[in-house]
Parts: sequence; C-alpha cells; structure tokens
Amino acid sequence: MDIYKQSTLMIYFLSGNDPYLISLKRRSLQEAFLAQHPDGEVTTYDFEDERSEKEVAHILEESEGGLFGAPKMAIIFQSSLLGQEALEYFFQELALRSIQTEWLLVEPALPKKASPFSKLINTLPHEAVLANT
Repeated sequence: MDIYKQSTLMIYFLSGNDPYLISLKRRSLQEAFLAQHPDGEVTTYDFEDERSEKEVAHILEESEGGLFGAPKMAIIFQSSLLGQEALEYFFQELALRSIQTEWLLVEPALPKKASPFSKLINTLPHEAVLANT
C-alpha cells in the first residue's frame, strides 16, 4: 500500500490491493485530521457514481473551505474512473483548491503506471511515504 503526501498542498494518495488495510489507513488519516481540527468537516465522494465534468465541478465547489470556514477534508474514491477530460479538469482544479482543503484520493487497486490517472498524479509535486501496515 502506498501513500503520497504533498507537503504544501495537503493532498494524500492512498492505494493498494488490500481493501481492509486501505480502509484502516483511510480511517487513520481521517481521525488524525479531526484530532488536529476538532471543528473540521469531512465529506466523501465516489466517482464510481459521479463522473461528468459538471459533477466534478460541483464536488470541488462543495468541498472548498472559505477563508474563515471550518477546515475541510474531502475523501475521493476512484477518481481514476473519470474520463480523460474530467480527470484533467479535476487535477488542475485540485492543485488550485488544495490550499484550503485536505484531499485524500483513495483507489481500491494500484493504478497502472501508464494510466492517465498515474501520469496526472505524478505531475503534482509530492513526497512518497510507504505505509507498512
């Protein structure tokens, strides 16, 4: 299972082949966020159901924290299922909006290195952290 944390933009990427370990690590990151921000809000979305660029824009707007709003964490499942255009839009907007919101991208399996998702996630500067749980 791999986790990529972007140090300045607060983006985490969690994937692996063991759903149980992914669930434990996701819960751990969510609890750490809420411990650090007791007034924080956590929202969860699954791109298995919502894939259009319009739906992506709605999710991004809904997850955005205001200057004086409560800290937010958005957990996004299966963003790799987005089509090429929606995926590009999501990553472009994610980089802009991640200053106000922590993002946790969760994939139920390791994405293939040649996939559009892998190529785009690697365009974001990040620090790789291996989780041995």
